[in-house]
Amino acid sequence: MSDRLTNNEQKRALLKSKKKEILLAYLADPGNEILPRYRLATEVLKYRQGAGMYRLFSPSELSEIEREALDLRRQRYAADLARVDRGLLDRAISGDPAAAKLCFQRYEGWEPGEKKRIDVTGEIRAQVIREILDEIAASHGGFEDLFRAR
Repeated sequence: MSDRLTNNEQKRALLKSKKKEILLAYLADPGNEILPRYRLATEVLKYRQGAGMYRLFSPSELSEIEREALDLRRQRYAADLARVDRGLLDRAISGDPAAAKLCFQRYEGWEPGEKKRIDVTGEIRAQVIREILDEIAASHGGFEDLFRAR
């Protein structure tokens, strides 16, 4: 009987491997629609009910398959992204200001309207605070009102 169990386990592992390959092939193809899991089960894996694939795969296993497929999908449309980059660069070179702005944002990390950030730490911070306090004191006659007994 243990041989039979081992045989059943082997059949299950083989079925699981085949179904995973089918899922990966479908999900990794950029030309395919991204379907919800119940439709993946019925339309791609050919189960009668949407919950059928949960007999083979746990939700975390399905999430892992989806992550793996996404990586493969991105590899497959890398060439398309390169063509988009080339088109953007060509438009920027030809004088399109919006394309030039996007190029600088994408490739140089530039953000429009970004203010220059000054790190105010240590001695500089103390000096800035002193100057602010001096300015407040000069315009309001000092801080006497803060220390009055009530």
